Amino acid sequence: MAAKRRSLSFYIGGEFLSDKGNLIKYWKFIFYIFFLVVLYISFHYSMRNIQTQISDNEKTIRTLKSEYLGKYSNLLYSSQRVEIEKKLNETGSKLVPPDEPPAIVKLKRR
Repeated sequence: MAAKRRSLSFYIGGEFLSDKGNLIKYWKFIFYIFFLVVLYISFHYSMRNIQTQISDNEKTIRTLKSEYLGKYSNLLYSSQRVEIEKKLNETGSKLVPPDEPPAIVKLKRR
């Protein structure tokens, strides 16, 4: 068991690279580890950018939603009959409300 611990610490500590010729012998392994580190860093960076974009988009959605609700409430208020009559009177329009309620028009099919 002690030999396994020594060999494990031998590889984890990087002592295997200090021997002559081992650097050339393990160059593929070193390149592989370097590639994994670069891949990990680039993956982390891209995920961070995506999280930033998601946060910005959520803020924009909240802003647009509040603007929409404000405009929608103004539209509902201004489309009330009393408000329409006030606006028509202010502009000097001669429109008057109808005396009779609207009638249903039925078409005969041939």
